[in-house]
Amino acid sequence: YEKDGFGSNKYDDAATIKNEAQLIAALQKGGEIELGAPVALDEVVKVTADTVINLNGYDLDTSACAKRPFELNNGADLTINAVNSNIKAGNYGLVYIPNGESKVVLNGGNYTSNMDNGSFIKPKGTAKVEVELNNVKFADASDDSYIMDASSYGGNELVVTINGGDYSCAKGINGHNADFTVKGATIETSLFSFEAAVSL
Repeated sequence: YEKDGFGSNKYDDAATIKNEAQLIAALQKGGEIELGAPVALDEVVKVTADTVINLNGYDLDTSACAKRPFELNNGADLTINAVNSNIKAGNYGLVYIPNGESKVVLNGGNYTSNMDNGSFIKPKGTAKVEVELNNVKFADASDDSYIMDASSYGGNELVVTINGGDYSCAKGINGHNADFTVKGATIETSLFSFEAAVSL
């Protein structure tokens, strides 16, 4: 566990992670996670409690994971603070929300992937889902990929906010039933599909 040594307990209870086994255990527990080294995550982890991952400038490689490595359950929220960090996603993407009311926040970071008909973020179910991307750089090299594909989402409370950043992928966003807001971002894509409010 990290001791900050400055009279603050802000990080004293945060798990300091240096390998995959430690990261999996910390994700299963939830709470605040501090990377202390580059880590590769090769398997899916079901996240059932609110979790904040601070990459601290280290890289996270999930490219070998067969599916999206972060699966949010039981209404868990996920925040990844990735300023000055690189994150590699695999063929399917990064975050899967099969059910429950969840929020995903990505703050900064350089995200790359090569998805085969994948979706970087994939919401399903009918509960409220919020996705917030803040100054993220995202690039996918394939011909058949989404930043977010909500085609299987059956609810009417999908809120997507993009504040700044650069995004490049083949199909962009399928925002089924989404309230969608973009401010100060550059998005290069061939497809946007929405069935609800859009604010640019």
